[in-house]
Amino acid sequence: MIGAEDIDFVSSTVEDSTEFVADFSVVRRLETINVLARVRRHVTASGTSIPTMRNSFDLIFNRRLSEKITASVGARAYQTEALSDSSVKGRSYIQLSGQVGWYFTPTFFGELRLTHTINDRGLLLGESADSNRINLWLVYRPNSPIAR
Repeated sequence: MIGAEDIDFVSSTVEDSTEFVADFSVVRRLETINVLARVRRHVTASGTSIPTMRNSFDLIFNRRLSEKITASVGARAYQTEALSDSSVKGRSYIQLSGQVGWYFTPTFFGELRLTHTINDRGLLLGESADSNRINLWLVYRPNSPIAR
């Protein structure tokens, strides 16, 4: 997908702009493994209410281990930069994740995901932070292709 996003700033000191956005994905389905590679450029809001441009790359490997168990590992690298405030420094992130899913029934499954994120606030600031996240999801999909 390729397009443009029109950004209307509330502040009168910043000019409105139109930004190029894109999303390119490639999925390869093999007998036991699915691979997803995606390059994406999109506008997003930051925690400081300043619109940012985010460029990202994802690579995810997913494997069905048995009828009931799936596992995947993934990596994401992304970088953000402010569109309106030049005093806000861009950030670079690297995310590594792993997950295990268990199908209780063909339409109901649980998923445990572990994600480690490395956040670099720029070489000029010399700041960085790491975070770890654990998610447990219970999902009901009545129209799942597995249920058919």
